[in-house]
Amino acid sequence: MKLKQIILAVALLLPFQTLLSQTKGDAQKAFPQLQWINANSFDNKDDARFGYEKGFELKKQKIKLNNKYTNIIKNEDITFIGTFKSMKFFFSPGPSIDPTFYVLNANNKIVLEFMGEEMCVKSSGIIYASGNVNHMFMVHEKYKIVGEKVVKVKQPFLYVGIKDKLKKNIKLYSKPNKGGGVIATLPKGYKVEVLLSSDNKNYLIKTSFGLVGWLTLESDDIYIFGQVIKGLGYMGD
Repeated sequence: MKLKQIILAVALLLPFQTLLSQTKGDAQKAFPQLQWINANSFDNKDDARFGYEKGFELKKQKIKLNNKYTNIIKNEDITFIGTFKSMKFFFSPGPSIDPTFYVLNANNKIVLEFMGEEMCVKSSGIIYASGNVNHMFMVHEKYKIVGEKVVKVKQPFLYVGIKDKLKKNIKLYSKPNKGGGVIATLPKGYKVEVLLSSDNKNYLIKTSFGLVGWLTLESDDIYIFGQVIKGLGYMGD
């Protein structure tokens, strides 16, 4: 690899790694009563957290290559975190900074795969997960173990919670997808709060004055990170 290519690769990875360190911790802060550990047993970086309580059997074992679990998960540097009832919890940092948690049932079938920096399981069988990997922003998800399945609890919207200055001029509408009337036209440098997301494209924005309206992102705004506001945009490969 040429020197220029190496420099470019490092320059692209550093902001991504910095963002991971800045955005972790939501689940641990929300559930401080749980026991929390570093989910990654292959290095000393505490960049992936797993929480648990009574009923979880902690293992934290490195899984060797060509093990039955590596053949199922198809990833390297896998940590067997432990078990809760019939469910087995695993973590892998991924090949290109893609931290991922996996849950396998008694039949060794993957019933949950979550890309992110945090996961925890409560004694009630409820799983919480948060992260900003292959997502548009820091997502917060809830799941529940039902028999040999893991069922996602559907939210009407996803909370975003980004506060910063706009990097370009935008318009807010009364409905998603630029529907309805224009609520406000905001200039570059104006401070806003991104409240909610209905999908990867539409975001409910609050102005400094207190007006709310829908921002619809263009394709470039989605796939180029931080085009409209810092922290919003697809964070992944």
